[in-house]
Amino acid sequence: QWLTLTGAVLGVVAALKASINAAAESQTVNAQLDSIIRAQGSAAKVTGDEIRAMATEIQRTTQFGDEAVISLNQTLLTMGQFSGDTLKKATQAIMDMSSALGRDLQSSAFMVGRALADPISGMTMLRRAGVIFTQDQRDVIKALVDTGHAAEAQIVILDELNKRFSGSAAAQMDTYAGQVENLKDAFGELGEAIGGKLIPPLTEAAKAAELLLSWEGNITAAVNQQAVVIR
Repeated sequence: QWLTLTGAVLGVVAALKASINAAAESQTVNAQLDSIIRAQGSAAKVTGDEIRAMATEIQRTTQFGDEAVISLNQTLLTMGQFSGDTLKKATQAIMDMSSALGRDLQSSAFMVGRALADPISGMTMLRRAGVIFTQDQRDVIKALVDTGHAAEAQIVILDELNKRFSGSAAAQMDTYAGQVENLKDAFGELGEAIGGKLIPPLTEAAKAAELLLSWEGNITAAVNQQAVVIR
């Protein structure tokens, strides 16, 4: 009976630790996103809250978790300044391409991000994913970039990606693996919620411990100094 109780306690401790780690990871991802957007200053064309709302919605309809979606948007944002609509289309294209080709999100995000940041050379990079643009498309994209309409060139690229891979991410939800991932995401969200409630008091406890250690160090130094004076 004692062993059973001990096992139960250890199980609860492990679950709480996992919840705290999940919440801490979520905090880190969100802090990084806000930092990237803040660094862009007035040139930023999207807010962190807009990206988080998009990530939450995507998590409900695909096998991809919200933090993975936020991370791929971070990758895109480090490569350029995109409007909310462009980011949304790019995010969908990245998820569909990853699902169709069995690639991880970050490598797909890097490839698509590079293509959007530099549409002309980006067309060559996308050939690695089997996306081959016609000569007419290449001419249109080059003309748009040369005349200062890079945003329109990005849409041409995203439309082609959508034509090739559209619906691949959503289709994964109908598979066993997709349902398992969705269930894991649901449990992950629950764990984050629990961990989120625990982190503030733990943070305050850590600050208090740090303050006590600082006081102890100051008191010890003062005592040692007084001892030297007495001698």
